[in-house]
Amino acid sequence: GLKVSYTREPEPLGTAGALTLLPFDVGDDDVLLILNGDTLTNINFDELLSWFEGTDADAAMVCVSREVLIDFGVVTASADGRLESISEKPRVTNLLSTGINLIRGRALRELKPGHTDMPNFLVGLKDSGYTVLCYETDALWMDLGRAEDLIAANDMVESGTL
Repeated sequence: GLKVSYTREPEPLGTAGALTLLPFDVGDDDVLLILNGDTLTNINFDELLSWFEGTDADAAMVCVSREVLIDFGVVTASADGRLESISEKPRVTNLLSTGINLIRGRALRELKPGHTDMPNFLVGLKDSGYTVLCYETDALWMDLGRAEDLIAANDMVESGTL
């Protein structure tokens, strides 16, 4: 019962720019779920949409927390070059964008035709006074555009864990 429509970009328009090609009207309170085509996830989309619809936010990005090991000693120095500290092989935790986004129609109207990437669009919304939330999840998320994630996903399929 799901109707799917496709559009083609006449030229690459970026991860947000292609949304200007939507072949239908989007109401102010309509919610669009947008995800990158190379995203693998098991996020519960019903829960995500329910959460977003319970907010007054104009947009949201789904994020995951990842720890990264830096294999070197990280040095902090003062402006005049004096040693302040050394952190040997630190682990740094960052909040990462998954390429899964929710946007209300009223915010989508701010998107101008042409090339625009989603991070720039979301920051532009925030800078224009729109509310953009970050939804942190511990759901599976892999960027299959990265060789190591694609290999890991294939391994998960072969082992039956995915």
